[in-house]
Amino acid sequence: MRCWTRPGGLSKAEREMIVVATSAVNHCHYCVIAHGAILRIRAKQPLLADQVAINYLNADLTPRQRAMLDFAVKVAGRSHEVNDADFAALKAHGMTDDDIWDIGAIAALFALLQPDGQPAGAAAQRRVLCDGTSLTGWQAPP
Repeated sequence: MRCWTRPGGLSKAEREMIVVATSAVNHCHYCVIAHGAILRIRAKQPLLADQVAINYLNADLTPRQRAMLDFAVKVAGRSHEVNDADFAALKAHGMTDDDIWDIGAIAALFALLQPDGQPAGAAAQRRVLCDGTSLTGWQAPP
């Protein structure tokens, strides 16, 4: 996935922050725990990682990180509400179009794979996490 590996304006810690915050909102405990552990390592701030996992709204974030997570959570749960003001807020924090694309892509991917009423939901998550296989060629059960 290009947004996960490409060099750019988002740090590896910020990318993990997106996963943890959106996973918490989507009630995906596995992703919060697994990616929260990665966030602790990448951010080198265990308390911040725990705060994001519990409720990013109460975390000690920079204004840039807060804007990033506000947008990611909106994409993951209320994408129909995304508008020009959201993009302007991110650009005010120095984010490029590529950064904004990456935030949206990461948030959307994890929203798709998480079980809380999302399209691929629990069946896809079980296949990826329990069977150890990828989504390549996966089809939803009838």
